[in-house]
Amino acid sequence: MNKVINRYQKYRQIDQLFNEFETLFQTNTADQEVRAAYSARLSEVENRINELLQPMQPYYRVQQEGRAHLREQLRLMAGRGMALARQLNDTQLYGQMHHAFTQARLGGSYTLKALSLSVASWLESHAEALAGLGVSAEMLSAFRSETEAFDADLDQTSMTKSQRKASRTQLKNVLSELHDMLRTHFDSFVLMQQSGSPEFAERYQNLRRRKPQYRNRDIVMHPSEIFGVVKDSVSGEPLAGATINLLDHSYVVLTNEDGSFSFDELPAGSYTVSCHAPGYQVPEVVTVEAGNNSLLEVNFELQALAATA
Repeated sequence: MNKVINRYQKYRQIDQLFNEFETLFQTNTADQEVRAAYSARLSEVENRINELLQPMQPYYRVQQEGRAHLREQLRLMAGRGMALARQLNDTQLYGQMHHAFTQARLGGSYTLKALSLSVASWLESHAEALAGLGVSAEMLSAFRSETEAFDADLDQTSMTKSQRKASRTQLKNVLSELHDMLRTHFDSFVLMQQSGSPEFAERYQNLRRRKPQYRNRDIVMHPSEIFGVVKDSVSGEPLAGATINLLDHSYVVLTNEDGSFSFDELPAGSYTVSCHAPGYQVPEVVTVEAGNNSLLEVNFELQALAATA
């Protein structure tokens, strides 16, 4: 996901450059249309990224908690079923209940669901006899309800994972479209603007090349440092584990428990700092110029994504 976000942020910087030189696109309808399509596709990429940054942990946590409790309930019910089978001298029922009792701790989520549904059905057909073993109709009903709720949680998690997979595929396709727009349309458009708007052409070409811009190598340079803190924009609480990138330099760090980060031993040059964290919108990148022995502070305040159903 880091590479996708970095690519998006590069494309967004190009879009910001286009906004700054909007008048250059107004002489030709075709250029205006492709320009508008580029912005629309970029907004689609942002929406897809925000979808994928919604953490899956809440789904897994609910599923994990439900699985642990259902295992206990399945062993309880299967144990009562074995006691009933002995009482009825029903070897087939005993074998079914013993299998469920054993697999309750060994099987995965889908095995647990299937066993629980089967045990619920078997015991419900012996509800009257089970009452003498302390298993009331209410207990059987609660076991059935818990099993069905767990089944629904599994379906929800599976559906969410499928949707995320589809979103990743769509995201990849839209990024390819953006790349094609730049390569087949805007690269030549910018060349046409080179004599009339050299600043625009140079800045675009620098963004497209994305090579680190270092100063004169003959000058003795002392390393610089970029540091900062990432916080929640509402609570002001520091965010640990946020990803900080120096685009085009392959430098990546995660924020500490206090939300802080730093890059040291950096040569002089231009650095574009990006940030993202699960559950938060991707903020604007920040570009800084590191000189000789610079100390550059870059802070981010992230806005939480709206919760999705």
